[in-house]
This record gives sequence, structure tokens and C-alpha cells, in this order.
Amino acid sequence: MVSTPTELARWGQALYTGHIVSAADTRRMLDFTDGDYYGLGAQLLPLGHRWEPGHSGLMYDTTTLLVHLREENVTIAIAADAPSADLEAALTQSYGGPSLIELVERLGG
Repeated sequence: MVSTPTELARWGQALYTGHIVSAADTRRMLDFTDGDYYGLGAQLLPLGHRWEPGHSGLMYDTTTLLVHLREENVTIAIAADAPSADLEAALTQSYGGPSLIELVERLGG
């Protein structure tokens, strides 16, 4: 798959809000009740004080992160050309101001 973060975020928003697969399949995809951090094609990702569905990936020298913030109904995709980049930290850490997650929370989606 070749994509941009913008295209990936659009895809993720449609996927996680039930516009790609049926409502039943979306529920199964996001069912993490067995104690595992993996659903059907989705991961439950630690983002600071919250856990959200998404998926991370690594291909050659590029790492990506797609995450859907359920309460705010916002999907974020980021990519880095560094295979060891900590993209979860990039969303949650504050670098002299609010983190990206905090900004989304403040705006309410």
C-alpha cells in the first residue's frame, strides 16, 4: 500500500466509523474483550491516559501510526522515515505546549 498520512486518516475515519465494513464486522474488529490488544486488523494502542484503536506499521525505513479517538470521533495518521520512531510518544508527549492528543481533547474533536 502506498499512501499519504492524509489519505490514511481518511481511510481510518471511514473504517472505524462503520463506512467500510458492516456494523457487525466493525464491532468484531474493535472487540478487545479477550484481554488481547489485537482485534481483527486493529490494535488497542496506549496513548497516555487512554487506550484507542488503530494500527501501527513498519515498511522498510518508514513507520506509521493510525489511531481513532473514539470520544472525539477523530482519526489521526502520522508517518516518519525512521524505523525506530516512537509515534505514540509523538502524539502524547508535550514539547513546551499541549500534546496533539491534548489539543484534540480540548477541541472536542
